[in-house]
Amino acid sequence: MLREEAELICSVDCDGDDLRTLVADQVLLRMPNVIVTPHSAFNTREAIARIAETTIKNIKTYLAGEPQNLVATQKNLSLKEQEHV
Repeated sequence: MLREEAELICSVDCDGDDLRTLVADQVLLRMPNVIVTPHSAFNTREAIARIAETTIKNIKTYLAGEPQNLVATQKNLSLKEQEHV
């Protein structure tokens, strides 16, 4: 393997504040041996199939009165507290 190729092979996995800092300061973009690509792991056949399966399951359980994967809201949290009383 060429040395130049070896220097390109690495990975930076970041999000949140770290990513905002790197993007705002263009730290990675200024490096000559860096290739920036978006995270696209969700866009696979397997992932899309799992998303579809989860969506169908969520609809079925919601219609059955047993919703799954609820977003945490103050109302949902209050209802959970009342169930445990």
